[in-house]
Amino acid sequence: MVTAAAPPPFAVGGISTPLAIESTARHAHDAGFQITILQDLCAAPTEEIHQQSLETLQNLAEVRRSQAWMQG
Repeated sequence: MVTAAAPPPFAVGGISTPLAIESTARHAHDAGFQITILQDLCAAPTEEIHQQSLETLQNLAEVRRSQAWMQG
């Protein structure tokens, strides 16, 4: 029986939490990746929009601060 290797986990950060970050996370989740969103390395036009997007992303990914992620 041939089995495919599981995709490696990866972390996401960048500009536009509700657009680019959510889109990337959804695509990666659908492809079977384990995703961590680095919440302090993302941004949105307002803090309220950023927080709303992070709440949505918790359904697809682990949401952590970058320092905690780097420490394991």
